[in-house]
Amino acid sequence: MVKRIGRAAASVLLLLLLLTATTGSAVPTEDGQRVWRVCVTDAILPPFLYNDPNRLGIMERIVMAASHEVGLNTVILRYPTQRCRQMMDNGTADSQIFSPTPMNFAAYQFPMKGGAVDSSRRLAQVHLVWVKRAGTPYEWTANGFTGGKPEDTLVGTRAGLRVAIEPLTKLGFKVDSTAANTLQTLRKLDRSRVDIALVQQEELAVTMDDERQNELIILPRIFAPIDYYTAIRKNPSPENQEQIEAWWNAIGRLRDLPEFKPY
Repeated sequence: MVKRIGRAAASVLLLLLLLTATTGSAVPTEDGQRVWRVCVTDAILPPFLYNDPNRLGIMERIVMAASHEVGLNTVILRYPTQRCRQMMDNGTADSQIFSPTPMNFAAYQFPMKGGAVDSSRRLAQVHLVWVKRAGTPYEWTANGFTGGKPEDTLVGTRAGLRVAIEPLTKLGFKVDSTAANTLQTLRKLDRSRVDIALVQQEELAVTMDDERQNELIILPRIFAPIDYYTAIRKNPSPENQEQIEAWWNAIGRLRDLPEFKPY
């Protein structure tokens, strides 16, 4: 009976720590390991993410394998991107999968080398592509955007997708980023509520059905490749920084193994 009560109490304590910790470092457990809370978007980007705890995507598998190597007791949390960002900011998540856009780079810490983000330790690479309605004149060529002026063109993308929002804004486009997911973005495009859409190509595998493919066209030239990293909150303790560096090293090495190749 005493042993049962002890285990229950330990479980409750661990849950409270996961929900309320705001110290800027991973939460220690009774066996000395750290509970490392990695918040992953609930978007579906096969084969990288499936939003399914029973079917881990490549990103999650690499994160978990690297964590095991360096002694991090990692917990995967799945929420919308904006919720994950809030959890990072209030200390209820330790890491999130980010691209180093200017805003993300200013707010979070990425693996670095020689003063720049270390691409050898990226988690994965995906691709941003344009989707337009059939019959519209828009094209993306080596010379840039044609078929309309950026300042007159409303581009749809999903909420929190800074890798699309920030460069579009910089190029002078009007941006509608109110859609909760890529499916909603495509519905807005289909109903002419936006002029064109910019989405992650990998998300289209689960959102572009055969009927929609007759009405919507993916432009052949990608907008940009996007590198994703496991970014952390800034200023961890020196002890945590050492372990995190080892974690990032393991991620970079595991990513290139055949069992973690996306295609």
